[in-house]
Amino acid sequence: MLSLIFATEEELGYDSTIARRVDPRTGNLCFVYNVDKSYYKTERAIFDHRSLCMTGRATRVWAVVEVRSFDELDPVEGSTMALKDVWLDSKSITEDKIIEHIFDKLKRVAADLKNGNEEPKGFKNMDDKSKQQLRECLEKGDWTQYFLTIVTHSRGTTSKEMAQGASPDNALFRSRSYVIKAPSFPNADFSRSFTPHPANLVQVPCAHQSAFRHYSSKRQYRVVFKEVCQPLHDVNNLKDVATALLDCVFALQLLFLAGWVHRDVSSGNVYYFKDGGKERGILADLEYAKLFQPDEKGNSDPKTGTAFFMPVEIHTQLMIYKVPRVGQAVQPDPFHNFEHDMESLFWLFLWIVLVRFPGQRKCEEQRDFACAMDAIFLYSNVCTSVRSGLITSAGCLRKLLTRWLAQDLQPIAEPLVALCDALYHGYMSRELNFGDMSSYAGLYECLRRPLEHCLQLPEKEILSKLLPCNGNIDTLSVSRPRQVVKNRRPRTDLDDDEYVPSQRSGSTTASSSRKRMKMDSD
Repeated sequence: MLSLIFATEEELGYDSTIARRVDPRTGNLCFVYNVDKSYYKTERAIFDHRSLCMTGRATRVWAVVEVRSFDELDPVEGSTMALKDVWLDSKSITEDKIIEHIFDKLKRVAADLKNGNEEPKGFKNMDDKSKQQLRECLEKGDWTQYFLTIVTHSRGTTSKEMAQGASPDNALFRSRSYVIKAPSFPNADFSRSFTPHPANLVQVPCAHQSAFRHYSSKRQYRVVFKEVCQPLHDVNNLKDVATALLDCVFALQLLFLAGWVHRDVSSGNVYYFKDGGKERGILADLEYAKLFQPDEKGNSDPKTGTAFFMPVEIHTQLMIYKVPRVGQAVQPDPFHNFEHDMESLFWLFLWIVLVRFPGQRKCEEQRDFACAMDAIFLYSNVCTSVRSGLITSAGCLRKLLTRWLAQDLQPIAEPLVALCDALYHGYMSRELNFGDMSSYAGLYECLRRPLEHCLQLPEKEILSKLLPCNGNIDTLSVSRPRQVVKNRRPRTDLDDDEYVPSQRSGSTTASSSRKRMKMDSD
């Protein structure tokens, strides 16, 4: 009681840098944020966090306009911007610092090229087209257009550290496990256990020993971006998607020259931006970008990413290349490298052309298609053999595309297979030489080819009718990918920012497809 009586407003949870007001122009409630020395009024929510998660980043993104103060809500001259409000680990590098480090390195690379110094190591084995485009970009200093433009930012309060000596209570929030109770009669079998309400299936509280987890303190961070973009899962034109992804490939090449890996390429982090008549893609959300240090030992910190697009090595925590069993040789743990970012983009494009493209399938094929997609594009931290086999097993991807890729998109099938083969050979030929930059440089050309073939497809109305996420067509619905935390300790997938209802409303699971099909037949 005393702690509440003598607590400050901040300790009670009151944030003095945000106020709720009634917008005089619309009569609706809005929020006004104080970021650095500026004020921004919210117009609409772009992304809202999953409020039931206590340990996540609580990310909110708003479309905002600048105003003069908490009470002067008339917009200052200027266009709509995007404001991101997020809680990061207190010791993590903020996005503005990451972008600053990347741009500083690109400036040094540009200066070296201008002064006629030795070419960057990343140019070795790179195709001539990429070299030329990168040279022109570095000479003009145009690399900023491939990333979001930061207008202003601020660092807020920091939450308290976890108390010393704190330990998990295994009896609190424990889950229940179902176990099979032995039959009452010696000669009885377990067949009744498989009825809808099995008599021998008993719900028993299972007090398991939870792995200790250290909860890092969080620090509030707000950043305002100049551009208000469309995430790729909201873009409905396939050629616009290909345009954005091609620019994303170029952004990854810039990160490659700067020596940074993104670590979370997904449909929510690749944006399509239309400024007047100019269209371009933007690679965003660099919160998890990291300086590539091949000599650094991998750590067991959580790796946040989107399971749909997570590289197989990161998903399985196993390298594709296997160290020969000779002497004291030890198989190392994988850590994120440049090829992993490329593989994520491969999965992203594959998801768009298979799941979001409205293929012409018979009713009886819908369930098989849903089952096939569910084995590849996962919400779980567990990677299926079907998914990993698309990368590691010869012919698997070609077989999948032959059966399920829409006829209108068949011209991009072979470039996709060639990309998949190149990724596999990249992992195998590199072996443990992760610092060999030339082993990554040639892969970007393979990454571009299916996207370039996509732009060359004949103009058809169907190309502009990608299925919206969480929308339905016949018995199949498209789920929006969500982030999960990938790490080495067993835990649930509930540390992301999106609200996950108890029953998914937009999944492509076979069970949900069967239920819908049964209802249709009834």
